[in-house]
Amino acid sequence: MKRENIIIDGEYIREILNNPAILVTAAFVFNTVIDYYLADANMIRNYYRRYADDTMVREDNIKKYDGINGDKIQSMLHKEDVFEFLKRMKQEFPNVDYTNLYNNINELKVKDKLVGLKFKDVGGYYDPLNNKLVYNIRVRDSLRRIVIYHELLHVASTYKKDKTFYSGFSQIKDTTTVGIGINEGYTQLLTDKLIKTISLLQPYETESRIAGEIERIVGQDKMQELYFRADLPGLIAELSKYATRNEVIKFINEVDFAHNYKYKKFRKEDTHMIKEVFTDINNFLSRSIERKEYGLKEKTKHK
Repeated sequence: MKRENIIIDGEYIREILNNPAILVTAAFVFNTVIDYYLADANMIRNYYRRYADDTMVREDNIKKYDGINGDKIQSMLHKEDVFEFLKRMKQEFPNVDYTNLYNNINELKVKDKLVGLKFKDVGGYYDPLNNKLVYNIRVRDSLRRIVIYHELLHVASTYKKDKTFYSGFSQIKDTTTVGIGINEGYTQLLTDKLIKTISLLQPYETESRIAGEIERIVGQDKMQELYFRADLPGLIAELSKYATRNEVIKFINEVDFAHNYKYKKFRKEDTHMIKEVFTDINNFLSRSIERKEYGLKEKTKHK
């Protein structure tokens, strides 16, 4: 079977390196907005970094609310967008676990903020420590709903247990973040499903492409179920059906590396790292899809 070149080719790599996205929506911000554009002295260290497998666990979240408190949302800033988001969530994802959404939305704080010029390309962010959604009013109003829906999806898929934040396919503990690349990509993929409009704005375009191929491997219903439960170990288990666990952990690490560095300015001699990472990502996805399709053919053959 001929292997698909799913994610990259030479032109696409050049596009990634030369044309950064025009808007970023940041998932986790505690004291300041993440700066995507400055060179990172730790690039080489992070390139060789591998997450410890035992850091990726999942804790159950206790349900605090059984539904939406409409009166609370009625008093929120951008309440029309929030109500419309909730309506579309029920239409598009009727069977997912709403525990995190109910727990967070009823106590959510929504703020407008004039973000400094240094971070003018950040559209908004969700701060789970204070359960606060911030919208950057420097962003033109026509893009507001895209930004707010993206951050509301983080609201719907995030909880804290002990010292760890679980959000979609990412986990944050102390200074370690795992799975941010896949999480941002899939969050934007779901945002696009909810918005259903054509826009020149394509935040997290690369991560969305990768997440779309992962969904192709795992299956749409299972991928959505895992995301809203913030179940990164469940995603690892699904992908481990088509690759070794070590290969899956490496893949998650490399998607994070690509996410963290594809917007940054760095020396030409360091570009080989980002190219190699995208090649590895492409090969992992191609092999996994091949193995899944081969398995399906074998099952059909023996029926």
